[in-house]
Amino acid sequence: MKIRVIMLSLMILLVSGGVIAANQPTEEPYDEDEYGPAEPIVWTKPLKSVTFSHKTHTMDAGFECDDCHDELFEMEAGAAQELDDFTMASFSEGNYCGACHDGSTAFAADSQCGSCHTEPEETIVWTKPLKSVSFSHETHTADAGFACEDCHDELFTMEAGAAQELDDFTMASFSEGNYCGACHDGSTAFAADTQCGSCHTAPEQTIVWTKPVKAVIFEHATHTEDMGLDCESCHDELFVMRIGAAEQQEDFTMKSLYAGNYCGACHDGSTAFASDTRCTSCHIGVRGYARMSGAAEEGASTGSGH
Repeated sequence: MKIRVIMLSLMILLVSGGVIAANQPTEEPYDEDEYGPAEPIVWTKPLKSVTFSHKTHTMDAGFECDDCHDELFEMEAGAAQELDDFTMASFSEGNYCGACHDGSTAFAADSQCGSCHTEPEETIVWTKPLKSVSFSHETHTADAGFACEDCHDELFTMEAGAAQELDDFTMASFSEGNYCGACHDGSTAFAADTQCGSCHTAPEQTIVWTKPVKAVIFEHATHTEDMGLDCESCHDELFVMRIGAAEQQEDFTMKSLYAGNYCGACHDGSTAFASDTRCTSCHIGVRGYARMSGAAEEGASTGSGH
């Protein structure tokens, strides 16, 4: 008896499942002749990795091919991005995508950026305001939850490398709330003059000063990796964060160091060895510099050839 009940239940489930499946609407086959290419188009302009789907606009949104072709776009793949006015600024004037993406017919072209644009995956490296400044889009979008339009185009033009070409793209400008400083103000995010290592990579090469005397060497690694100091321990209170800036100052002298300025703030005989002791730790002289740079070896080999 139990077996018959179980078998009957299974038959009912199978029949009902078949009925449900039969009543499910079948997905309409995609017709490229009617709806356009099935594969998304990827433009590299106005920005890299801009994706356009015909299906989204035709099959899903109900537009006809002649709504865009040939008034807005020539019906030739890649033709639009060869034109000088195929830009975000042009879209905002109602051209190309901007004819519909005006904030009324469809979302504005300067909003919902992620619908079309794929953010760069690689880390951006600026050489200004300092060398080797790293910026990650993912840290700010995926991790911190910002949208593209939070920074573009109010704070940054959406063009790789554009910011560092501007004269005011400086740490001083950040402190006034511009560029990165709009958020990195110590409230929304850590202040731009703190946690330097989050963005800046300390120089790996040995710095050689010609003042207060010739051939004075300084190693960042000795002070950061070995001694555990942060960048902001010295910048910008003791040293402006610009290579060569200190030796341009008239008071960058041994006498000034003895008074507790520059290196002397730590090299006071208590925090670190006094600046008037262990001279050869920093001062290597002309011969030492020649050995370090390989000039001595080169001279020796040249001399041996005569």
